[in-house]
Amino acid sequence: MNPKIFKMMLGVLLLGPVFSAPLKAQVAGAAVTGTVTDSSGGVIANAQIAAKNGATSLATTTTSNSDGFYNFPNLLPGDYQFTVTAPGFTTKVLSITLTVGAKRSLDVGMAVGQSQQTVQVTEEAPTIQLASSTISGVVEGSEVRELPLNGRDWASLATLQPGVVSVRTHESVTQVGSHARGLGMQLSIGGNRPQQNTYRLNGVIINDYSNAGPGSVLGQNLGVDAIQEFSVLTSNYTSEYGFTSGGVVNAISRSGTNQIHGSAYEFLRNSALDAADFFENANSLPKAAFRRNQFGGSAGGPIWKDKIFIFGDYEGLRQSKGITHVANVPSPNARNGILNDATGNPLPALPSNFACPAGSTLPVPGQSNTCVDGTIAKFFTFYPVFNAGLIGPSNNTGRYAFSGAQVVPENYYTTRADLKFSDKDTLNGSWYYDRSTFTQPDGTNQVLDQFVVGRQGFSAEETHIFSPGLANATRFGYNRSYADGQLTPAAINPAAKDLSFGISQSLFAPRINVPGLTAFRGGLNGQSVQNYLLQTYQIYDDAVRNIGKHNVKFGGTLIIYHLNLFAPFIEDGTASFASMSDFLNNIPHNVTGPPDLSAVKTHHNHTSVIAGYVQDDWKMRPSLTLNLGLRYEMESIPTETNGLVANMPTITTDPNVGPFNKFYFSHNPTNKNFEPRIGFAWDPFHNGKTAVRGGFGLFDSLPLPYELVINNAQTSPFHVNAIVTGCQFTSNPTCAPQGSFPHALPLTNPPASAQTWNYVDTNIRRNYIYQYNLSVQRQFTGTLSLTVAYSGSRGIHNPFQLDDINTVYPTLTQGRWLFPNPVGSGCVPGACGKVSSTTNAIVPGQLINANVAQIQTTLWSSMSYYNSLQAQVEKRLSHGLQVLSSFTWSNTIDTSSGSFAGDNFASNLSAITPWWDLRIVRGLADFNVRRNLTVNVLWDLPASKSLSGIVGVIAKGWQLGGIVQASSGVPVWALSGIGGDPMGQLNSAPIAIPDRVSGCALTNPSSGRHGSLQYINPACFVNAQAPDQNFYNVHCDKSFAFPTCINLLGNLGRNTVIGPGLVNVDFSVVKNTKVPKISENFNVQFRTEFFNVFNRANFAPPLDNLQSLDGSGAPVSGFGQLTSLQVPSREIQFALKFTW
Repeated sequence: MNPKIFKMMLGVLLLGPVFSAPLKAQVAGAAVTGTVTDSSGGVIANAQIAAKNGATSLATTTTSNSDGFYNFPNLLPGDYQFTVTAPGFTTKVLSITLTVGAKRSLDVGMAVGQSQQTVQVTEEAPTIQLASSTISGVVEGSEVRELPLNGRDWASLATLQPGVVSVRTHESVTQVGSHARGLGMQLSIGGNRPQQNTYRLNGVIINDYSNAGPGSVLGQNLGVDAIQEFSVLTSNYTSEYGFTSGGVVNAISRSGTNQIHGSAYEFLRNSALDAADFFENANSLPKAAFRRNQFGGSAGGPIWKDKIFIFGDYEGLRQSKGITHVANVPSPNARNGILNDATGNPLPALPSNFACPAGSTLPVPGQSNTCVDGTIAKFFTFYPVFNAGLIGPSNNTGRYAFSGAQVVPENYYTTRADLKFSDKDTLNGSWYYDRSTFTQPDGTNQVLDQFVVGRQGFSAEETHIFSPGLANATRFGYNRSYADGQLTPAAINPAAKDLSFGISQSLFAPRINVPGLTAFRGGLNGQSVQNYLLQTYQIYDDAVRNIGKHNVKFGGTLIIYHLNLFAPFIEDGTASFASMSDFLNNIPHNVTGPPDLSAVKTHHNHTSVIAGYVQDDWKMRPSLTLNLGLRYEMESIPTETNGLVANMPTITTDPNVGPFNKFYFSHNPTNKNFEPRIGFAWDPFHNGKTAVRGGFGLFDSLPLPYELVINNAQTSPFHVNAIVTGCQFTSNPTCAPQGSFPHALPLTNPPASAQTWNYVDTNIRRNYIYQYNLSVQRQFTGTLSLTVAYSGSRGIHNPFQLDDINTVYPTLTQGRWLFPNPVGSGCVPGACGKVSSTTNAIVPGQLINANVAQIQTTLWSSMSYYNSLQAQVEKRLSHGLQVLSSFTWSNTIDTSSGSFAGDNFASNLSAITPWWDLRIVRGLADFNVRRNLTVNVLWDLPASKSLSGIVGVIAKGWQLGGIVQASSGVPVWALSGIGGDPMGQLNSAPIAIPDRVSGCALTNPSSGRHGSLQYINPACFVNAQAPDQNFYNVHCDKSFAFPTCINLLGNLGRNTVIGPGLVNVDFSVVKNTKVPKISENFNVQFRTEFFNVFNRANFAPPLDNLQSLDGSGAPVSGFGQLTSLQVPSREIQFALKFTW
């Protein structure tokens, strides 16, 4: 960081309170501006405006300036009474509701008369926005507490807004390394990555250690009864907002009031009330047990009436839920060396006297068509016998279905205090704490997986009003987020704790990957162990000053960011086999040895972010407001406290020679992060019922340590493990012979050419997002409005990561990418000299760097494009009914969707991207949802007021609620060659892209509903085809007959297969019973909630079965078959809640 710039920005931050009036509207408070006029439209100067909070009786006053303009920069959301007085005019009183972070334009017309005369006006909260170009929505407290929420997760209601979708391809908690990608709420807002959003609670950023949404191990945010309301900013927010280039979810916690209020509740679920899971029925499994209790209470009130208020909340969760797993396992015939062809017919049997390699046998002489290695046969214990049918058409694998108990305890606490020192000074502070653990069997029921996730933080804010046009708010915050996983506290299968299966005597069974089989994740300690700890220290100062018709704000931010990672990763090692036959014969393709655990250290990564902004909301005309802003936001270059950084300066560097970069970046790409943002809000008919709004802004995505730490921590020289290739796949003399797995592998004292190294883009460029929108809002009645908007964005230089950039560089031939002919002739690590005598040269047809096994890489060169049509119909509460309906028709296209890892999402079959030509991977984003419709309803059923007695008690107080979602499916990419190397890429994680058969329907949308689970059509995917005979003769490996060109990259576009859609209805029936004998506000509420009320089987895309062809080019059994649901089958929840 430039020292001069740092000092200048720090000075702005610290001196802001002295020279200005900070503002809180960017965070949680509401801002109200307007003009006071007489009946002829003339402005009234020096009018007195008082805003009184109905709950706390706290009053704030201001006066209009010479232009009749007034401003309240920082009002706590809630119901207010505005009183406007001026000499010679009748006093006007308005009742309005202010929402979190809202900018409210409230013009007041005064009538001539005596000030002692009062005109009472009740005005509904506005349904259109006339003060800002930001596209946003508010989820009010009534919706948070009354809508049927599965898991009582208040943040999930953000998806009710246009332009917001949940990332349905996010890794589930049990996937390897899933917690590294974050376990909390994963949202794409405005087409942006989930790591580009910011989540704020009481003005403090609470993003987790992966920079994604906060949450527990279940991805939920408890504390529904502690949330006052929250807003979702989806496009072109003003310069007050930083540390984000996506959306902003901005919540405020509830405060105490002058009245004592609170709640006590328990929500109960039991599997006896639920429908059986589709796959339980399909596989003849009994309905899994499910027990959940969510309980807690809240209370708030005055400590000193009108002065000091306090509020606290606790919520606990105890869950034991049976989760249905469907794993692909070897068939009984396959275990006996009897493999079938693609049509299910047995291959020709080997002669009974066939001489198998040492240690192998023919299990069934005269029928076995391949030998079975004795050591591999022992590993069959980790693949249970199928119990749910064979997988056709080959029948080489079968389904093993089981239900495993998911056990989750969670405790959430929060408290808030508000103090009024005087009419000019207020102080508020809040604290929260959340901890949850998760234990569940792995995917083949061998060991227990365990995760521990926690977070806590606090905020404190002081607001001082210097004068009617000058105020100040300074805020301090701390956020702590941690996750420990994937721990393996116990073995289910005794063999998982048997050291005889280990690569060495002190280790348990290693991980095994075989095409067509569910991955065996290893014995104890075999999971991807990573422990994260994020701590951020935050200081904010925001300022506002009224200058005529200009509402000018400016301020600054300082965020100190610490991220620690201890990551031994997979302690037992990993082996990959190219095909089922290779597995049975113990012919490994790649083996990664265990790390030297004594050398693994905690990495302590630090950085700081400093920012300043100025924002001018200029009421240029009574019907036109301009929003003009500029933000500067800079991050220091991340560092590691103990110097544990060693990056290759180029991808052709020889680690034996060096040198290494002891820094992440040689220059700071954020030094010029100036972010202009402009917008307008126009009332074309001058009646406050129509708004035309538009805006354009630039938003930076900072290169924070979460993008860097994992690759740095899992590569040499800090994390040393050997990578060896099977001798049948390499000419390197240091290789894994047939039969060597797991005990005779050459993994000790690995040379540099057998290790993994790290490379970080030395030409890192500024990563920024353009956002733009144009919208029209129309208010039809006092409670009904329509919004139609176009919203778009363009991402420049987005980061993406590869598990290995070291590959044989292909040659572009006739517009297609070719690898060397014959396959595997492009050189191998350690078995050839330098690929070029020219420094930093890449030679087509040869391995990029023969001095290393693998190069994990972070680059900043991905692009993204988002375009959407958004519509929202809102009916605010009237006659007991409120409705919000949102529809988004959008398209998100990018060249990589993940910021954190090459396989950031469950739909990423490989962690490798064809980085040399990103046009290959230009396609739908992994989280793209083309069409998304949501509707939510709350309806207080009418009852005659004349009813009394027991009849009145029964008939009154009924409420219905519902949330409806209907959306398109998410895209997936069906690749081939995973676990093998059919193209000769000589990469640690090679992939092949198949050809798509022209005119073939890729999916069967009705699958799962008529007996067949085959969703993706296997007939549509073939090995790459040569365009003609001459091309084949010249360029293609002859191990496959024409037209197959196995060393040619296929034409199947990224994410061209669209998964099943989602249609879901949640419904609630609520009975409220007032008990005035206890108190005026005492209420007993009984709730019945139905999740997926129509019990629709919403199938998830076949994320576990996306490999179409194996390393030998043969079809993979089970490819494209459905095995899970997006949402559970119907679940019923009962609740009893007391409020007062």
